[in-house]
Amino acid sequence: MNKGFLKSDPVFSNADPFAVSAYINRHIGKHDLSVTTNKGDATLQHATLGDVGVLQVHYGRQATVQAPSLNKAYHLQTVIDGCCAIRYGENEVVLGVGMAAMVPPNVEAEFNYSNDCAKLIVKIPEELIHKCCLATYGHVPKKGVRFGPEGLLLGDSQSFSRLIELLEIESKSTRGVVCASSEPLRLFLASKLFEWFPHDIESQTRYGQRDIENFFSVVDSYIDAHIYEDITADSLSTVCMVTRRTLYNLFSHGRGIAPTAYIKQKKLKKINEILQSSSITNCSVTKVALDFGFTHLGRFSAEYKQLFGEFPSDTIKKQLAS
Repeated sequence: MNKGFLKSDPVFSNADPFAVSAYINRHIGKHDLSVTTNKGDATLQHATLGDVGVLQVHYGRQATVQAPSLNKAYHLQTVIDGCCAIRYGENEVVLGVGMAAMVPPNVEAEFNYSNDCAKLIVKIPEELIHKCCLATYGHVPKKGVRFGPEGLLLGDSQSFSRLIELLEIESKSTRGVVCASSEPLRLFLASKLFEWFPHDIESQTRYGQRDIENFFSVVDSYIDAHIYEDITADSLSTVCMVTRRTLYNLFSHGRGIAPTAYIKQKKLKKINEILQSSSITNCSVTKVALDFGFTHLGRFSAEYKQLFGEFPSDTIKKQLAS
């Protein structure tokens, strides 16, 4: 395992994973842990600066963490080793080494750790994000700040690693208590998050409704013309001639979901049209799903049902019976 970001002595070393989980429940957020084996080789390091928490955790085996709600706190998740799949709301992202994602507060979330996964988790209170947002942009959205859900490469950033190092040093020198000199560091952390991650603030002041609709006219035309292809957020950025950050800002403001989720919905709606057509008699659900790039058929069926209220096979049965 890589050494990671925190240099302080571990709170737990070669420990029972459920003892580590209990500690995280007390200091970071409520969750339920399930692991493949109960071998005692979990490790954990922890630093705090007031209500900002920095945690480095390694369970030592495949593990699933289910959090009913990250109550009033954002969680910056950065993978140090292995990989971690994160699901919250309609969003799903798989993080590899060095990749990071922001999980918003007040949503159910699931984290699936690989057996070699080590992760840095920074807990940032919602109040701190709102304070920084108000100072920088002059307002806070009614629904709160939402950062782009997709992962980005952050672990190799020297500014990120130095910032974590400063947080740990300040935590030691102040024994975790916020003082006058440490408050600017906490605000600096919040401001860097707005710099690193796409968010929905600028779009609310820079883009009018006509701009949004013109943008999605281009997006929809491109997706419809390439519906059978592997369409990515980067390809949409190129077609629309905007940066990746602006793309996510426009999607967040205009449709309320990430580009990848929007693309998936468009593909599912097209599949639904095909399954309801008279030409479906000689075609299988599997073939249609694969034609549109859905290789995980169980997940495809579940996502189809979530959108249309029935499985793909049920749609075909209704069509054949009509």
